[in-house]
Amino acid sequence: MRIDDMKPGPEMDAEVAKLFGWKYQKIVFGEIVVRLPDGDFSHPRFSTTWEGMRLVVEEMQRRGWDYTLEIIAPRVEHEIRAQFGSLSPVSGETATHATVLAAIKALQGEDATNEKNG
Repeated sequence: MRIDDMKPGPEMDAEVAKLFGWKYQKIVFGEIVVRLPDGDFSHPRFSTTWEGMRLVVEEMQRRGWDYTLEIIAPRVEHEIRAQFGSLSPVSGETATHATVLAAIKALQGEDATNEKNG
C-alpha cells in the first residue's frame, strides 16, 4: 500500500511504531500494543488522537526534525498539511493523519536522503 493511501487507524499506528523502533506487539480491540524503550507497554493512537500526535512530534523532534503544521481554511474547503524538515508537506484528512503520514515519509526517506532540519 502506498503511504499516501494509508488511512488513520491501527495499521498506520503500527507502521510509525515500527519506524520508531518500538516493539510492535499486536492489534487488540482496534488499538496497537507497543513496548516502549523504557519497557512499558502502551496503546498509542498516533493517527487519531492529539495525544498520539504529540508523541509523534516529540519523537521526531528528539531525532532532530523540525515540524510544521498548516491549516489552510478558505471559506468552504480546507487543507491540512504537515511537514518534517525540508521535505515536501503532506496533506491529510486531519492534523493527526497528516502528521503521521509526514513522519512515516520522513523516516522512510531519512536513510536515503539524510535530509533533516530544513
